Amino acid sequence: MTKVLKIGGSVLTEKSDEETFSEDFDDVLRTVAAADRDDLVLVHGAGSFGHPHAARHGLEEGGREGAYETHAAVVRLNGLVVDALNDRGADALPVHPLSCAWRDGALGFETLPTQTLREEGFLPVLHGDVVADTGSGVSVLSGDEIAVELAALSGVEVGMCTSAGGVLDEEGNRLERVSSVEEITELGDEGADVTGGIRGKVESLLSLPSGGRVFGADELEEYLDGEAVGTLVRK
Repeated sequence: MTKVLKIGGSVLTEKSDEETFSEDFDDVLRTVAAADRDDLVLVHGAGSFGHPHAARHGLEEGGREGAYETHAAVVRLNGLVVDALNDRGADALPVHPLSCAWRDGALGFETLPTQTLREEGFLPVLHGDVVADTGSGVSVLSGDEIAVELAALSGVEVGMCTSAGGVLDEEGNRLERVSSVEEITELGDEGADVTGGIRGKVESLLSLPSGGRVFGADELEEYLDGEAVGTLVRK
């Protein structure tokens, strides 16, 4: 796999309205389906499907209550995303992290199913989920973490499509490049959720040798065409 695209839950859903699509849902997935998908793996966030359930049950700290409720909600969103992609000609198939990832102190992730699907010409579609966590029951595994893990194992850059449209400075202007967490503010964050917002994205991307880009939905087509859009996050 040579490109990992993460589409934020706030791009696909209205995070203020539980289990509600955003206005960009159709356009974004149409753009992905129309792109050259030969080397693409797609990851999407949980948005207003998963975050409310996870937050309600405190699963960011780990636990048991609400585990299935949260998983079932993100699977519903994933199914709708996969359906929309396939309606537009993409050979998309879901990959549910609950079945291939776990935490035992560190994150474990079995990537062979994703890699095999990609090699066989499918578009694998992963999503934020809950995963088994030794001693805690389950914990939240964000789409950002999944994208970074896949990129780290395959040595590629991550593209993160967010409602913030990039990483912003104190005046609200988009930064061209970020090389440390200290360079950013909380401006442009998609709002507090259980996965860390823009700051969490920057921290995750800085852990990758190849880094990644953070950009808006209006730049998605250009990113998929190989253009340098948004904010480059790299040490």
